[in-house]
Amino acid sequence: MCLLRFLGAAGFFSHNSLLNLAWRDCSDIQETMDAVSKIPSGIYIIQPEDTDFAFEAFCEMDYMGGGWTVIQRRTDGLTDFKRAWTDYADGFGHLPGEHWLGLRKLFSIVNQKNARFQLHVALVSQDDTTAYASYDDFRIDDEKEFFAIHLGRYAGSAGSAGERRAVKLCHSPGPIRRQRRYSGSAGERRSVKLYHSPGPIRRQRSRLAENCTCKPSVKCRPSIAAVKWRHMYASLHSPELRELAAVRGGVQQNQDTAPFSTSDVDNDGCRPLCTFEGQAAESCSARQNNTGWWFNSCGLSNLNGSPLDTELSPQPHIRWDTWTKSGVAVSIKAVTMKVKRIYTPIHN
Repeated sequence: MCLLRFLGAAGFFSHNSLLNLAWRDCSDIQETMDAVSKIPSGIYIIQPEDTDFAFEAFCEMDYMGGGWTVIQRRTDGLTDFKRAWTDYADGFGHLPGEHWLGLRKLFSIVNQKNARFQLHVALVSQDDTTAYASYDDFRIDDEKEFFAIHLGRYAGSAGSAGERRAVKLCHSPGPIRRQRRYSGSAGERRSVKLYHSPGPIRRQRSRLAENCTCKPSVKCRPSIAAVKWRHMYASLHSPELRELAAVRGGVQQNQDTAPFSTSDVDNDGCRPLCTFEGQAAESCSARQNNTGWWFNSCGLSNLNGSPLDTELSPQPHIRWDTWTKSGVAVSIKAVTMKVKRIYTPIHN
């Protein structure tokens, strides 16, 4: 955009003049106007390239260099995130406060030509500790693909609850007998059963996961020599091992590449059942207060839950289970998801 369009005879502009313009995204505002004046955070009109519609979005201009388009915010639990597909597709809430921008709007932002976007997840715990997770090549597919998520490389302090992760194993006291599988299995997605009885624990695993040393009631992570193996994520609960998630096409996969799911459009991969919080689940959304998220056999995150209330069931809570303290997932009271353009093509 031509900078002269925004400058008056005195060489300055008002905040109101910015509000009346349509920008490709919040990064466009920051990149265009940063050299002219300090740009306040607030609601701006956004019209991504090659779209025929404009919409309002909240732009954070003070956080980490500015230019962030807020796509989700949870702070006080006053906005109901128990919503159907249409609401998650279109967006809902109050932009200065709790809201979900909308999957259709998000798709139009992060799929602009010759642009790449960073996703930043900012978390706040009940004791006001902060952590973050950042992904450097964030995008989502179109609605025909149910807005499947793609993340890119992770950086941060909260752990990567969204991307593919290595398997974790734990066991109780007693002997372990490993049942190895060398010939592969039928189908791309396959659950591996674990058993705990008066006898030993049995499991299937690939020869490529080796050197796992565990102690009673302590989780461990095997070293991985390659990625083409199938396993599962397991956890010890009482004396029983419970199945949490099957693996698809390699290292255990959480939300990365998962399609979006709601209570009325179920793409969570629970066929027929998943296990969540130690209980069987036909629907990850239903088990988590009918909220919408990129569930994949439920997975390790759901940022559309409610800020933690000890009087409520644990299922609706904001979840980012790789953010832990002393081995326990941190209780989260607030979260903001935002995106920023990290590559911008040159326009004449």
